Amino acid sequence: MTDDTAAAPRGPGRDPALQRELLLRDRPRLVALALLTLLRAAGLLLVAEGLARGITGAIAGRLDLDAPLALLAGGLVARLVAEWATRVVATRTGVAIKAELRGGLLGALLRPGVDTPRVALLAGRRLDELDRYFLDVVPATLGVAIVPAAVLLRVLGADWLSTLILVLTLPLVPVFLILVGLHTRDEVGRAASALDRLAAHLVELARGLPVIVGLGRLDEQRAALAAIGDQHRRSTVRTLRTAFLSALVLELIATISVAVVAVVIGIRLIHGSLPLETGLLVLVLAPECFAPFRVLGAAFHAAEDGLDAVRRARALIAGSAASAGAHVTRTAPDARADAEGAGSVIRLDGVVVRYPDRVEPALRVDAHHAGSGLIAVTAPSGGGKSTLLALLADRLAPETDVDGALVVPARAAVAAQHPRTTEGSVRDELLLWADGGEAATERMASRLGLDELLDRDPATLSPGELRRLAVGRAALRLDAHGGIGLLDEPTSQLDPERADAVRALLVKLAWRHPVVVATHDAALVAIADAHWALGAGHVAGSVRDADSHVHAHRLDARSRDTVAAPLDGSTATRAVDPSARRDGDGACPGGARRESTRLRLGPALRLLAPELPRLAAAAVLGAAATASAAALTGVSGWLIVRAGEHVAIMYLLVAIVGVRFFGIARAVLRYLDRLLAHDAALRGAQRLRTRLWSSLAALGPGYRRATRPGETLDVLVGVADTVRDLVPRVVTPVLGAALALAAWVTASAIMLPATLPVTLVAALAVLIVAPGVTLLVDHAATRRAEGERSLLLRRAATVGAAADELVPSGLAESARRALQSSAARLAHAEQRATIAAGSGSAVVLAALGAATLVLLDLAAHGVADGAIDGPFVAVLVLLPLALAESGEAAVDAARRAPALGDAVRRILGVIATASGGSDAVRHTAPDADRTDHSGAASAVDALELDHVTLRWPGGAPVIEHLDAVVTREQWLVVDGPSGSGKSTLLSAILGQLVPARGQVRLPAGAGSSAALAPRGRDSGARADADAPRVAWAPQEAHVFDASLRANLRLGRPAADAPDDAELLDALARVGLAELARERDGLDTPIGAGGAALSGGERQRLAAARALLSRAEVVLIDEPTAHLDQATGDALLRELRSALDGRIVVLVSHDPAAAEPGDLRLRLGAGVAHPLLVL
Repeated sequence: MTDDTAAAPRGPGRDPALQRELLLRDRPRLVALALLTLLRAAGLLLVAEGLARGITGAIAGRLDLDAPLALLAGGLVARLVAEWATRVVATRTGVAIKAELRGGLLGALLRPGVDTPRVALLAGRRLDELDRYFLDVVPATLGVAIVPAAVLLRVLGADWLSTLILVLTLPLVPVFLILVGLHTRDEVGRAASALDRLAAHLVELARGLPVIVGLGRLDEQRAALAAIGDQHRRSTVRTLRTAFLSALVLELIATISVAVVAVVIGIRLIHGSLPLETGLLVLVLAPECFAPFRVLGAAFHAAEDGLDAVRRARALIAGSAASAGAHVTRTAPDARADAEGAGSVIRLDGVVVRYPDRVEPALRVDAHHAGSGLIAVTAPSGGGKSTLLALLADRLAPETDVDGALVVPARAAVAAQHPRTTEGSVRDELLLWADGGEAATERMASRLGLDELLDRDPATLSPGELRRLAVGRAALRLDAHGGIGLLDEPTSQLDPERADAVRALLVKLAWRHPVVVATHDAALVAIADAHWALGAGHVAGSVRDADSHVHAHRLDARSRDTVAAPLDGSTATRAVDPSARRDGDGACPGGARRESTRLRLGPALRLLAPELPRLAAAAVLGAAATASAAALTGVSGWLIVRAGEHVAIMYLLVAIVGVRFFGIARAVLRYLDRLLAHDAALRGAQRLRTRLWSSLAALGPGYRRATRPGETLDVLVGVADTVRDLVPRVVTPVLGAALALAAWVTASAIMLPATLPVTLVAALAVLIVAPGVTLLVDHAATRRAEGERSLLLRRAATVGAAADELVPSGLAESARRALQSSAARLAHAEQRATIAAGSGSAVVLAALGAATLVLLDLAAHGVADGAIDGPFVAVLVLLPLALAESGEAAVDAARRAPALGDAVRRILGVIATASGGSDAVRHTAPDADRTDHSGAASAVDALELDHVTLRWPGGAPVIEHLDAVVTREQWLVVDGPSGSGKSTLLSAILGQLVPARGQVRLPAGAGSSAALAPRGRDSGARADADAPRVAWAPQEAHVFDASLRANLRLGRPAADAPDDAELLDALARVGLAELARERDGLDTPIGAGGAALSGGERQRLAAARALLSRAEVVLIDEPTAHLDQATGDALLRELRSALDGRIVVLVSHDPAAAEPGDLRLRLGAGVAHPLLVL
């Protein structure tokens, strides 16, 4: 799907319709917010009246201040109620809109051709940027419409000249806001696009992790990741710099305007033309005219991010809805006919499939089949088998052109060539597809040899085990719901015994249902009822005969059971609610619910150690900005009161300069504080991503779980971004608030020592009581919200990746319900967290408000006793409320600290697992040198396995007492049943699993004094410099979303990159020369996951990468999987020719793969000894 948001309007100046729509979306709540804004404005007026009258009365020596104190208390209560209720109502509005958008995005995830990482990231994280829009921008927008008008009316009633100054300066604010917004609008889009690219790159890297590890390209990919992350950081910092500039401009305008008002009031007070009470009233109210604009400017970048997320979400939803038209006409299900297979009709009349940018069609087919039966579809590699199955499942990308008429049964059960799972265990995966049939699940697991794997995470299964799981769940689905079975290479990567079990299962299924299998398995073709042999079609650029055809005929060579009973022999015994199932981490989203809610500063500080100087500097700047704001208020009050004493203006010059200085300092320091804190957080997040990537790569055999798209997005994007977002909101605000409150307590005690107990209690209430109340009311809701957000991101990415199997198999609704249930839990946690935040803010305002009331009374008595001068009364009384914003930031920090603690623990857990979780697993150091050292050391003479015993940490031995010596020009051919240890052996040879006993050695030539370090528990892991001498072509033939050239060049380091002639030769050797003859040649795009290639072509492209490697020991895992016999035999011949003179370890179930002179090793019987092939 194309990015329709690229040209979408951005910024308030270009998309007012979207903002207007969001504002008017929920009119009752909008009215409620307007009424609360009126209440807040009334509270401001009452506070201003109370302060003006109280300070004037105290200076005059009056001790009876009941009326001013009542006004002040009433105003504070009104503000408290209004601000708390505003947060609650605004959050509920935002949650409702996000829930609607998330529902659309989660539905879009299930449609073909959708960019899964981008949609998952939007649904799981980026939509939450809309929170700041509703929490800050919407109330500030209403405040802009209501508060200045109320303030101006009150000021007009007191002093027309001050009103005139405010009216003349106030319009400057929206003008500058619009100018800055015009500059910001495109920056936000670029930053969001950079994040999309980063997320997509991370998913690609994780999926291809086995390839990257096997070819020794970790360092280069780490550098590429760092470059993309740095690009995202720079783009984001540019956006923040511009967005924070709006706040700076607004601060300066407001400061200059208030300073002008204060100076004019002071001069008029000197001349006696203005009462002191009026002057104080105007001084307190003047900043409130600009406060809504300041809030709007401060939240501007958050508003832009949120609005941009809404635009992108709507574009994706609309685009996926427009492309949701089916390529296929499906027959309506008839329960009775379908149960007997009689109602199943498959008809393809003149069907032609063309992929975009391809001249020749990928598939031409005419075929018809009625009733049940096993239909084998064969074709050479790249001949259109998978295209045909995707067409029958209606999962071709929307841009694919399909002509002709198709009729297929309404229901289907799909087992893809590369199966994807969504549940946390094999048992749950089978239960999902069986609709909760416990007995059926147990029998199917036993039939396919999965009974001992039921509690395993599917991500830890071998490809053969995963294949059997995919076949088993499709069989359960087909038997429970009927329809058509669509299975792609169901016997690939299986040993003969397991393949026989799958064939028998397919035969039994075909008695009752039509079952279409794409296969190269001659034994499976021999027992099929019909054989559709696709003619020489055209896929992925191969130029072949365009007149492809299908011929169908009945085969008699087929054995069936005589009883056509349901596979499980019974009805479902237990219903399972898919929405109740959780991710593989159990009931603990993010894997952290049972942990302590405290943020342990030690691990967090160690994790962020490189950024601590920046964070400390940001905290100091934040405290200085808060102190400047308080000083501005205090000095302005001192100036007004001192001027009211009718002194000469020369005595006020320092105060006048101080007003300007502190006003400008507040704006500049706040700008620098925000910019420095966010830059430090972004740098830290990028460093964490790189470190996490290195850790995931270093896990070696644990890479399978990392290749899940959801795990990648969650750990490398979601968790890292959580740290990025929370560090500026947790670390620096607390330090800044503590410093500012300490300065307030000290300054107040200097002015009037009797205030020390009051200010100290108030400061402790802000720093301790308010956060405690927040956490008490929160009940870990913020933490749960982060956990649910993490879970939603993982589930969305996982379900999106599996959509091509879930949707045709009738599991779309259950998947959607599970995702929506997760989104609903997230919404509930967000609402609870907002209520808690409002409670903490109420305590802050109550504590500082109470302090103001008490300080006013103490100041009145201090004046009467001569303990304090009149001008300092204003300073003493006005300071507390100026610290409210800093106190609320500290409360918000306390609320978010547990979520930051969870993120830190998850990161530390991954790093700890990689660096010291078990000494049985080799861990690649983050800075390990992976460049090619061939020629830098002596050539390897042999691969020696000396009495090797292998086990995974905490598990039983997989291979015991293995002895073998493989010399140059000799191949070690390894086979054995699924799970017998073939991939384990490769991990040990690759150096990622240290043997429990024995050694793996690569001895150099006898004429050399240097030998490669032996690997084993007896000698330690091999040196990193030896790594390039071993290359691995893993069983998962992942190709990257890049060009043909870029995929091939992975075979060697950039410093030794192959030229085009070498690339073309490698393609020719594996039978893919025609791919380079496409219009773009070697620059032909492959597509995400190799979408433009067939499974066999992907397998051969992976083999070509291995051929380009200069490694002396080459490990090849199932290179002929997904290939027809002739193509597979040709590929093996080319591999033997190209790898002549090297040591090769080949894993294959093909009995013909071994040649005379090779060593054959059969695993699965405990003690293993290779036998020489004669």
